[in-house]
Amino acid sequence: PGYSFTGCKLMAALFLGLTGIFALACAGALWRYSLPERRWVSLLVLLVWIVYCGFLGYSGRVSNTSQRVPGLFLLVWPTILFTLLFTVRAPYARELALKLPMALLIGLHVVRLPVELFLHALWKAQLVPRMVTYEGANFDIVTGVTAPIVAFLVAKGTATRMLLYAWNILGLDLLFNVVIYGVLSAPRQMQRIFDDYPNR
Repeated sequence: PGYSFTGCKLMAALFLGLTGIFALACAGALWRYSLPERRWVSLLVLLVWIVYCGFLGYSGRVSNTSQRVPGLFLLVWPTILFTLLFTVRAPYARELALKLPMALLIGLHVVRLPVELFLHALWKAQLVPRMVTYEGANFDIVTGVTAPIVAFLVAKGTATRMLLYAWNILGLDLLFNVVIYGVLSAPRQMQRIFDDYPNR
């Protein structure tokens, strides 16, 4: 309701295009900064993760609210566990993280800007509540807008350590804020609050 089929198709096409660009950027960074003998392993891990996420989305498991375990958790928990285990147990992962340029890591956060635009479109389509958009209580768009500026300052060598700490802490706070709202406004088991539509 309130959103045309053509609009939904366009939004889906734009989202897939953005995902493809971001995946290629990640693949390029992995290829360039991974150890030569580890490059194909890095790309394989990235490919497996993309296929896993795509399968969950295409099969409808993420949007299925009747499951005992909400579909969103099938994405969130593997991400957290894999990140912790991989970075703690694999020295190669730590070496790779340290080799990646700080400006690149910060610049990648520009992806938050289109994500916020997609959330706004989803609100118009009555699929998420207003509170998880920049018109509500989600200000994560600030991180996406400022990421290129901070990345440029880092690349030029003019960014102070205090600026980087402040920017990262702000970004984490804003992300934590919208995740909490997103979880608490989900339908069924997790539903606690929402101002207009539940988070589908």
